[in-house]
Amino acid sequence: MDFPTRFSTFFTISMLIFLSSSSSTNAASKLVNSICSQTGDYASKCQQLIGSDRKTKDLEDPKKLAEIVLQMSLEDAQKSYDFINQMLKEKATEPVEQCVFWYEAVVASFKSAHAELEEDPESANYDVKIAGDYADNCENGLANGSPIPEISAKNDQVWLYSRIGFAVTNLL
Repeated sequence: MDFPTRFSTFFTISMLIFLSSSSSTNAASKLVNSICSQTGDYASKCQQLIGSDRKTKDLEDPKKLAEIVLQMSLEDAQKSYDFINQMLKEKATEPVEQCVFWYEAVVASFKSAHAELEEDPESANYDVKIAGDYADNCENGLANGSPIPEISAKNDQVWLYSRIGFAVTNLL
């Protein structure tokens, strides 16, 4: 066998081994797949966000998935609030001021949902859903001024977390 043929064979076999091992280690659980399928247009983003997390790989317990998702939601919302609040300090505008207000509510909703998960899953379900409504309010406020893509991207992320959280807490 000449060198190009051996190289081609080696390369092909290596790629097949790599692809088969990587797909099995990164495969999302059936629960994650089911939850992500309920997020509509956000399904692929959901898979990227929670389907690729090693903690969810083999997870089939909705309550544990809800805990993970709500913790991720809360952390992301807090970072977004901090970002928008810093933006307000640097350049105060009415739309950014409104978004700071609404992101306080987003953080509070995710925090409340996380706290209620054990005792009152129905309230957690409600609170995680309205976090997305608060992001809508921020986005509507942005419509009254110049577009701010950085905040719109954060609103989009809240909507994603809200949809995922709502789908998973709906199972409890």
